[in-house]
Order: sequence, then structure tokens, then C-alpha cells
Amino acid sequence: MPCNMSKDVCTGLGLGASFNDNGDGNGVEDDDDLASPSSLCVTVFLDPDDLENYFSFRVHHGGEFDGKMENYIGGTISFFDYVSMDELSLLDMDDIAIQLQYRLPVGYWIEVSGYEKPFNIGTDHDLMWFKDKIPHNRVLDLYIEPIQAVQTVIGNELILSQQQESQEHLYSFSDDEEQPTGGVNIGPVGAGVEVGFGGVNIGPVGAGVEVGSGGVNIGAASVEIGSASVVGNIGDELNVESTENEEVVESDYEQEPEDIAANTCVDPTRDWESLQVAVIPHAECGSGSDLDLGSDDLRSLDGSDGEEDDGGPRRKFIKTNYHEFNPRCDLQDPIFRVGMEFGSADLFRKAIRAHAVKHRRVVKFKKNDPNRIKAVCMGEGCQWFVYASWLADHKTFKIKSLVDEHTCVMSFRNKFVNSKMIAEKYVGQWRVNPDWNFAGLSQQLRTDTSVDASVWQYYRARKAARQMIQGSVKEQYSKLWEYGAEIRRMNPGSTVMIKCTEGHGDENPRFERLYMCLVALKKGWKEGCRPILGLDGCFIKGYHTGQLLTAIGVDPNNQMYPVAYALVESECKDTWSWFLKHLTDDLGLNNSYGIVWITDKQKGLIDVIREQFPNSEHRFCVKHLYNNFKTDHKGLLLKQILWGAAKSTTEQGFKHCMERMRIESEDAYKWLADKDPNHWSRAFFKDTALCDMLCNNMCEAFNKAILQARDKPVITLMEMIRNYLMKRLVRKRAEVEKWHHDIGPKVLKFVEKLKLESSICQPDYSGNNKYQVRGLGDEQYVVDIENKTCACNKWQLIGIPCIHGISALSSSNRDPYQFIDIKYKKESFLKAYNPVIYGINGPSMWPKTNDKPIQCPDFKKQRGRPKKSRNLQSDEVRVGGKTKLRRNYVVLRCTKCRQEGHNKSTCDRRAGMVGNASETIARTEVWTGTIHTGT
Repeated sequence: MPCNMSKDVCTGLGLGASFNDNGDGNGVEDDDDLASPSSLCVTVFLDPDDLENYFSFRVHHGGEFDGKMENYIGGTISFFDYVSMDELSLLDMDDIAIQLQYRLPVGYWIEVSGYEKPFNIGTDHDLMWFKDKIPHNRVLDLYIEPIQAVQTVIGNELILSQQQESQEHLYSFSDDEEQPTGGVNIGPVGAGVEVGFGGVNIGPVGAGVEVGSGGVNIGAASVEIGSASVVGNIGDELNVESTENEEVVESDYEQEPEDIAANTCVDPTRDWESLQVAVIPHAECGSGSDLDLGSDDLRSLDGSDGEEDDGGPRRKFIKTNYHEFNPRCDLQDPIFRVGMEFGSADLFRKAIRAHAVKHRRVVKFKKNDPNRIKAVCMGEGCQWFVYASWLADHKTFKIKSLVDEHTCVMSFRNKFVNSKMIAEKYVGQWRVNPDWNFAGLSQQLRTDTSVDASVWQYYRARKAARQMIQGSVKEQYSKLWEYGAEIRRMNPGSTVMIKCTEGHGDENPRFERLYMCLVALKKGWKEGCRPILGLDGCFIKGYHTGQLLTAIGVDPNNQMYPVAYALVESECKDTWSWFLKHLTDDLGLNNSYGIVWITDKQKGLIDVIREQFPNSEHRFCVKHLYNNFKTDHKGLLLKQILWGAAKSTTEQGFKHCMERMRIESEDAYKWLADKDPNHWSRAFFKDTALCDMLCNNMCEAFNKAILQARDKPVITLMEMIRNYLMKRLVRKRAEVEKWHHDIGPKVLKFVEKLKLESSICQPDYSGNNKYQVRGLGDEQYVVDIENKTCACNKWQLIGIPCIHGISALSSSNRDPYQFIDIKYKKESFLKAYNPVIYGINGPSMWPKTNDKPIQCPDFKKQRGRPKKSRNLQSDEVRVGGKTKLRRNYVVLRCTKCRQEGHNKSTCDRRAGMVGNASETIARTEVWTGTIHTGT
């Protein structure tokens, strides 16, 4: 159940006392429970062999449930340890409430894992149901909420009568009965301290500590809390008394005669062998103390000798009333107290700001230096102020003076609500939703603080929050050595290469390049993928510019398979040569025969592939080839002819398309004939890669997949890519379990389409597993089933039967799927995706290196807002409505002078500018209504 509360850890040992921890992990009894300002810290050790019969209560109190009983709002948390499952009753629950300073009666709710809402506890029978619902960590969540009561004051006694009879619990016992075990009696100064089998008796300073088997008595006051009745009288202020001799209603759980006999046989003067008491001085209850209850050596934690009183060790200490400020829970709504301690002046200032924002008050620092801080409320007539100073001896900032009551009205203007405060308060929101916009922040901030934020505050806060989440740019570059070492440590065999330029003099090295190839991707590509790799680069859009070079393969389901990537300063021959050199070492591409590259004709890349891989096949992306072609040769017809030539699988088909191009446009034919068809036409591709891919779509798909990472700092960028690849491998391994065939879904869909198209073919068997297959018109091809070839060359190129091969196989009652190459089968898919990319630890766990921290690369910030969207091609622009097409990228021609670049309405003004049309032609490009002119 979600809780919104501060945490004040307490430990109640044996339900006999309440102990404040104040965040340091050691039990310190709350001095509010005693009449004396002094108290004792009592630690009860139980038999380690019997610990499985005990559990702890995590008590939520001081708050209230919401209307749906789904959230507990406000309050604090206390812990009560070593609660006996066998002896737990409503009496013990009342003990807890009394120790937490609540007046009975109260309501109890227990939360059980697996249930939406907590269960109300009204009887001992309800408690029995929870004994087998205790979780493995032995901690149950108990919620306490006071019940409305009618208060009647009679003399100096206060009698509480509960309005709800179902929640009324009155217990009593006669004078001649034995006092049952498990009770608590609180008395005045002068009484002894006894720790018995059933509880803890705590008296004033100077009293002894006695271990017995009887009940629990604290002093000699008239407050007795046993297992059968409650009679309370603390001083002269409170008397909680039950009706004498009233029977307990819960008859099903009355004490049996044999149990009473067993209690009377216990010798109260004899110590319990399995119980020891250690009283720890307050000075030694530090955060370093550790209660090891599993140890067989039961010893006093203070480690010093002490007096023995009635066989039990005893120590005394004076517990202070001061509260240590815990920023993890107290900053939500700081509550100041005189004597409250802070770890630093900055923390105290932060608490004051949080108080001012929470309570909508205008607070100003009247004194603000490293050793003294005084804050006052600027509201009219308000006396609120707080003063604290530094205690050098204790290394603590402590509140000395405080007036903790505002008499002014709230203000909706607060200078403490600035971009820094907004970033710290809502960094979690930005972590979950990085695109959280100004409207969402403004609405949330007004709800929480009643203050409106400006749009510039939003931008500054978002920038600060992103820096908190991702770390600063400089910090990430300085941790690159450790990051690379962690990648290699968690994924042995991975390659992480960092290249830096030497600094001048004592200057640290400056970042230049980073290459990464994870071992799982190396192994997967070698064993499960075809020997084809696409190369591409994309721009980095973060604070420091650069480009990300990638090498992407094709998996058995014809989908992308990222292999390696590198962050470089720019895309040039030197960077591509450096990238491909490391890629060659990782994939073992020294013998370049059989490998196929497909690129977009990037700068310097053609020369690098020719030099480093002279025997490999290099293909150009036809999409980029056409983008260059259409600059001077526009028209749908020319486009269709070019793509027809690229898709032709025979030389005859290619020549036919080129002849059509020559007929339509001589210039277009010359431009295309100048390009080597070995790079862009299937008719001239080799069949070693079993892939006829014409476009570098795999790289484009990967660039889009990592789009959200491309504006992040260097380590965040690399981690987002690695996380994406790690999750992708997991997702693909899960997908293969859902395959219904031995080949992937995309390949299956492609084959089914070919089977449908093969219906137009007419096969004729000629002998020796060879067929003559006729198609449309005068098409006719020879198919050799035994050698898995077809004269159309399609089968050889991709390793999948073409429509002619499928027609021949069908006529001989053979399954086309049996003739698909193994590179498309599930076996190859599993080889590609079975390797695992292992996760890494956080920066605090990265191995330290002796290398100098890396500096950011040299970068000159450009003017204006960074551009994050690419320039669209003219044919990519889609503008206009449903009924009318808008003019898009139109070259205007004047109907008056027949010149380009203007129309007749501006012809006279441009007559002088046009001049000789052969020398200067004014071109006007219309882009969504805006006219640009140029030469």
C-alpha cells in the first residue's frame, strides 16, 4: 500500500518497550514514554534457534487512510521486533498503541501481500488468521488510526468510552490471580527495571535490570498492562481503567487450566537461559552498530564491563531530546524543533526553502553565513523564525531558537520556487517522461506550490533535470575509460576502442573517436547471418557534434542485424578506414572474397573499400542513386525505367531497360551508362551472399531505432544503443518460439506470394530433374531442380526458389520449402540470436583505471537553435488538402517574356535582372507559399 509519511524507526523488543532509531539503526528508547527525562536502552536477545517463531511489525501511525482505503497519508513509521506468533493478542496490539502515545481505543489494520486493501483487526480470532500470512522477510505492515471517542472527565480521571462497540476491548483480572506474562507496567521514579519472560519492565535511572519469568513492571505506578486487563494512571493526568472483574468476550481463546498451571510453575527468581540483556550507552548507539541475532555469541554490544544486579548486566545513559534531520523523508514537509540537528548548513537552508514552499510563506534569510543562519517570515505581523549555528566540536548544525507558528496569510509568490528547485522536485517525472512539456509542468507546479512557472524556468529546469539524470557532458567524457573497462569485464571478448588526441603539456587527452563491437553480435553474425553488411552514418544531435558510423547485417528473417558502431568526429576517408580496420579484426574479414558491402556512396568510403577489400563486392543503394539521377532527369517514366534496370536479374533484361532509357532521354542514358552496373543492378550481382538487396534500408531502420539516443551525451548514447540491442536479442529469442514453420514470418510471407504468382507459369518436364517453364508472353526459362538454379538467375541470387522453380517443384509434387537455403531456417536464426548481451553495473561499480580523464572534443557552438530534423527531398514533401493539390517545387515561367524565374506580374521589374537568359536564369521555388530566388 502506498504511504506518504516520514520515517521514525523504532524497535520494540518483545513488545515491552518502544525504541527510537533516528536513522542510525540502533534502539534508543523514546524518552516521551517515561516521566523522567532520562531513560534506558534495553536490548533483548532471544534464542537463535527459536527466531522462526517471531516476526516484526512495521507500524504506520500518525496518518490517516484516504476514502478508498488504498493509501495511508502522512504519519511516521515505527518498528516492533521479535513479536511472538504464538502469544500475539489484541492486548499486545494495545501495548504497541500505548507505547506510541495513543489513547485507547484505536483501530488496527494489517496489510497482507496479494490483497488490495488492508484487513481490520477486531478480535483475537482475526489475528489467528494472519499467522500463516507472514511474508518471508518476517515483516508485517500494521496501520494504526485513532477512533473517535467520547471523553468524560470525572475528577482527575479521564474515562474513554468507544462509540463503536465492535472495536471495544475491556480486560480485567482479580486481585488473587497471577499476573499474566506479556504485560507492561509503567511507574514513577525509584522503581527497578525488570526484563521477564513475557516483557520488559523499565524504571528510572539508577534502577537495576532484572531478568525473570514474570510479567513486565515499570516502576510502581498504578498502570498495569497485562494479557487480561488494562488499568492506567500516569501521574495525575490520565487514568485509563477497565471495569473490574469483567469477563473477556472472546471465549474461544480463554486460557486453559493447564496453561494457568504452567504459568504458576515458573520460578520468577530464575533467569531464562536463552535471554540476555545488553544495555547500550547512547554514545555507542551509532550508525555503525550492528545487531547480529544469528550469532551464538550473545554479548553486550558496548563491549565494556558493568555492574551486575540480580544476575543481569546494566548500563545507564542519558538520551537527548534532539532529532536528527533525515533529508530522505523529512524534506517533504520539514518540521523544525529546538535542538534538531543537521549535517550541514546547506541541508538546513534546503529544509527552510522546502518549508517555505510547502506552507506558501515568504521566508527570508536574515543571517546567512557558513556558521550561522537565521530565517524569518516576511508576512505581516508574523513572528516565525528559526536560528541555527554550527557546533564545531560535534560537526553538527543545530537549531538554537525557534518560533514555529505562522500568524500570516499564505502567499502565491515565492522566490524559492526557481528552476533549480523545480528540477530537483520533478526530476523523477522527467526520468519517466523525458518529453514532459511546459503545460504539464505548469499545472503540476500550481497544484503543489500554488506558484506559476515561466516558460524560461521550464527550459532551465528541464536542462538541469536532464543533467541530473544523464550526468554532465564533461563528466561522461571523463568516465569513458571506466565505461569501456566495464563493458569488457561484463561481456568478455567485446571490443571497445577509444582514440584521443594528445593534450598539450599536462593537459588531459581529448576525445576523438569511440568504436564498439559486442561479442554477442560478433558471434551471432558469423554463425547465423549471410555475408552482407550495410555501412552508413548518421549525425549526432547533442551538445557536441559528430557522426555515428554503423555496420548492419541481415538476419535469417530478412531483418536488420546490427554488428558494430562507432562515434567519430566526421564522415571521411580517415574515419571510415579506422572503423573498417577494427571491424575487419572483429569479424575476421582479412580474406575479403565472398563479403558484400552495400553503401550510400559516402565520402571516402568507395576508396576505402577498394583498398581494404579488393576482392569483395560493393553495391550502391539504388534509392540514393535515383536521388542523384532525378536532380537533372525528372519524371515518373525515367524513374520506372531506372528501377526496372536495377531489378533485372538477367543481362538481356538490363540491356532492354537501358535501350528504353536511351530512347526516352539521351542525357539520362549517358548519365546512367556512366555508372558501373556491377554496383547497382541485380543482373551483375554475385550469388555468394544469397541476398539481392538494392537499398541500404537496414542501416536506415537502425538509425531510426536509435533516434531518441542521438541527442544524448556520449555514455548515455552508447548505453541507450547497447540496451536497445540487448533487449532486441531477448525479444527475438522469444519470437522464434512462436514460429509455426521452420522459416521466419517475413520469408514465409514472401514465399507464399511467389507461390501465388507461379500460377501464371506452365512447366514442362524435359528429364534429369530439369524443366522448361513458360511465363507471360515469350518468357521461357530452364529450371534445374537438382542444382537449384533457374535461367532467370533469381533462385541463385537469394537461395529461395523463384516463381519458375516453384512451378516446376509443384508439378513434381515437391515442397518448395524443402529447397530454401539453410540461412533462412530457424537453426540459423537461433545461432544469430542465442548469444547474450549482458548488462553492466552503474558508474559507482565500474573498475578504476590509471588513464587520465578524457576531455570533451573541440567544438565551436554554432549560432541559433540546433537542428534536429533532416532536410526533406522535394518528392518527400506532402502538402495540400483533400480536394486541391498545392504547387510544390515549381519553376515559374513568365508568359510575357518566356523566361524562367518570374511571372508576368513582375516581368517589368525583373527585365533588367533577367538580361541574357543564357548567362543568368532566375529560378523561383515555391515552398508552401514562400518564394525563394537564386541563380
